[in-house]
Amino acid sequence: MIDLTEDWATNTNKNVYAIGNAFYKGEVLDKKDLVGLFSNIKHKNIPRDLPNLNGFWSAVIRTDHNIKILSDHVGSRAIFYNEELPFVTDDFSNIHAKFSDSCLSRETELEFMMSSYVSGKRTTNPKIKKTEPGTIVSIGNKGSSDIDRYYVYRNDPDPQPITDQLYVKWKQNLKNAFERSIKITNGRQILLGLSGGYDSRLIAMMLDRVGYDNVVTFTMDTGYDQQVGEKIANTVGFDWFPLNKEDAVEYEGYESDLWLKVINKLGKSGMYYRWPMNIAYDLSLLNHPLVEQNAVRMWGHQLYAGGDKTARDLLHGSSQDLQTIADSIYTANYNKQRFGQKEVKVVKNRIEENLLNKSWASKYRPFETSERWYWHERLPNFLFRDSFLRPYDVWYPLLDKNVVEFWNYIPAEDRYGKQLYHAWVKQLWRETYDTEFIDEETIRRQEQMRNSDLFNYLYLSIKYSKLGDTVSESKLKPYAKVLDNLISDSESVINKPADLDSRLEFVDNEYFQKEYTGSEHYRYFLVSELLSRID
Repeated sequence: MIDLTEDWATNTNKNVYAIGNAFYKGEVLDKKDLVGLFSNIKHKNIPRDLPNLNGFWSAVIRTDHNIKILSDHVGSRAIFYNEELPFVTDDFSNIHAKFSDSCLSRETELEFMMSSYVSGKRTTNPKIKKTEPGTIVSIGNKGSSDIDRYYVYRNDPDPQPITDQLYVKWKQNLKNAFERSIKITNGRQILLGLSGGYDSRLIAMMLDRVGYDNVVTFTMDTGYDQQVGEKIANTVGFDWFPLNKEDAVEYEGYESDLWLKVINKLGKSGMYYRWPMNIAYDLSLLNHPLVEQNAVRMWGHQLYAGGDKTARDLLHGSSQDLQTIADSIYTANYNKQRFGQKEVKVVKNRIEENLLNKSWASKYRPFETSERWYWHERLPNFLFRDSFLRPYDVWYPLLDKNVVEFWNYIPAEDRYGKQLYHAWVKQLWRETYDTEFIDEETIRRQEQMRNSDLFNYLYLSIKYSKLGDTVSESKLKPYAKVLDNLISDSESVINKPADLDSRLEFVDNEYFQKEYTGSEHYRYFLVSELLSRID
């Protein structure tokens, strides 16, 4: 049985379904065009033709012998399935209701609590699986399934020396990607959140460089982001407005139909950690006078972040055992919170098990394996929430397949920590606007040092210097962190949920006081909320 929401397009025979947009051999395809494409491709040729698609889409094809589920190169949409029935849907609550007697395993619960997602094709229900990036899932009539992989991130690394010519090639690569992006938006308003960081600033700059002016930007009231966001918008020449907390009441987000929809249709699967406050902000955006109802939301997700979530000890050395790689992945992507060594070991073993079962995992390429973990496991959980949260169409210009594959040319040392990416964005900003690149972190540090006494000023001067960077990358990092905690205000008294994080205002205070031990990451309480709702 195929049970998909009304957003999907289908053909007369209702045996081909598609959603999203893509480019195929230079042509723009919407969801109806994708249905036509997959209706005409011979099934045996699908693995050969899928690499020619560049975009964010999903498709389901039913034949007399099986059901095929096709996912794009980054897994931008979640499709859930069970082989026994068989049953395919994009609404987890539909399929979960058929297997509500299945119990959440302790291993899955622990991973969900530590990372806010469940890795691999697993969900919170052992009888329900989910799709993965770059794959074709074939579900047979006799309760079996096969997974063919047609795309792997960083599949053919070919590092080249960093030269001015490579920088020019990167700029042209971006230009081509944004020219494709504006073909998708086709004159519609682009809605862009400016956080003050590199990714959203790069998107704003590139939209300006390709001459697209129907753009409205906004910045949420977090830290110094609004100061930077307004400056960026003024420099680029786009409309900008602040999205303030007082305009987005968290309990309205928590009690909204949209939050309930998110919980039931996606959150219970173990793939979602959208906050009630974010829901409230989304609802506020809908009603803002500058925002058009058919706007396209652009997000700055990208895969350079894989290098930022990779441990330095994987950078050098030609071979590492998978257990060492799993330990590094855990350290970079998971939060230990209140759990003991035995529980942490359970999750590390699960990571190692996943690596053993993945053709893209190799002990001979430890750094690339860690980057691929980010692509295969972490990134899709960000994308699922965006594509799921209608009413806006979404697009990810920095995940354009050609942009993603460009980084095969970049040596690991320059991908690590996103160092080259940051340097190039700054250089392009100076070239475009003849002004210095100021980000939220720079303003925060300047403010912090300006308000410090002499001792703290000297300490911060060392912390933010090259010496401090060297220490943070060395075996002295744990000791430096202890010292930082002692000197900073990070150990202030926490009396209520919002003291830990402002997004936790929806959490019951009595429950929080009973649960909080001082070690829980703030996401722990959102996952607890999701787990409490699993029937």
